Amino acid sequence: ENDYRIVDFETYALRIEPKPYTQKAPPIKGVPTPEVFSNPHRIMQSEWHWRVAKVIMVPVLSIFALVFSFMNPRQGRLAGMIFAFLAYFVYTNTLGFSVAMLSKGRLDPSIGLWWVHLIFLMTAVALLYRRQRGLPLAPLPRFRRRTA
Repeated sequence: ENDYRIVDFETYALRIEPKPYTQKAPPIKGVPTPEVFSNPHRIMQSEWHWRVAKVIMVPVLSIFALVFSFMNPRQGRLAGMIFAFLAYFVYTNTLGFSVAMLSKGRLDPSIGLWWVHLIFLMTAVALLYRRQRGLPLAPLPRFRRRTA
């Protein structure tokens, strides 16, 4: 049917009013490290500790890798892998918990995350020492048979 009409316009345009420009602050993860270090706010201090923790974590986990990479020919590789994943999981979760405590102000920034690194470093060195000496990683009590 011919009951419609075609309309053409010279230009097709829609006027959009510009919004005022507001500059957003970058997220904390995007702030440069020197600025994070110099800022005394507790959230910035916890971010600084977290950035340093990532660097310190590498050598500590490397020592754990040396400990758990030893393989007895009569045993499989699965036990070492499980303990390595468990050590990584506990280490990172303890660090994450401590960062949350720092950002909430429940942990002193002067202590920071150093206590976590110290505990895991001492554990890794002790396990490496035991591994180097051929001792079991966890000393288990030995039961002797009674003779009649």
